Amino acid sequence: TAIRIGGTSTNADMLLYHDGSDSYITNGTGTLKIATTHSGIPVTIGHTTSETTVADNLTVTGNTTVNGNTQLNGELVVGVDDTGHDVKFFGATAGSFMLWDQSADSLLLTDSTPLKIGDSQDFSIYHNGTSTYLDNNTGDLYIRNNVDDDDNGDIVIRAKSGENSILAADDGAVTLYHDGSIKVATA
Repeated sequence: TAIRIGGTSTNADMLLYHDGSDSYITNGTGTLKIATTHSGIPVTIGHTTSETTVADNLTVTGNTTVNGNTQLNGELVVGVDDTGHDVKFFGATAGSFMLWDQSADSLLLTDSTPLKIGDSQDFSIYHNGTSTYLDNNTGDLYIRNNVDDDDNGDIVIRAKSGENSILAADDGAVTLYHDGSIKVATA
């Protein structure tokens, strides 16, 4: 037996029924809204040991808090192209986090939060608030400019902004500087 609300006897606006296996609330007109009459009263769906499935799109307006693990079996998209949002990931250490800052189009890491690369995290880049480190814990460390012709693909190391320390020219000399002046150059 179904409980019919609104509409006609053959075409209800809303139906509540059980088919012997599952329970249903079906909506035939407008939007199905589950709400409370007063602000601040929570709505609970499910039980601590049950699974709640949304078989279509889910739109949440407002803040969402998830307690427990979340598994996504598809692409996670935050915003749309040219209208993104900030995304923040916290670490186990207080004040340690990674932030995608959409307004700066930049990935930001707090001081002493390393970017670790490799299956065994053999290479890391980080800044401790005073100095910046490139740490390689296995094999050689290569700094390469992978150009395949003479297009001025030099490697320049500057200890001071605008002042060369080492210049390795594409198909040319390696030049060492001291206080902005050339001291040694290979021929």
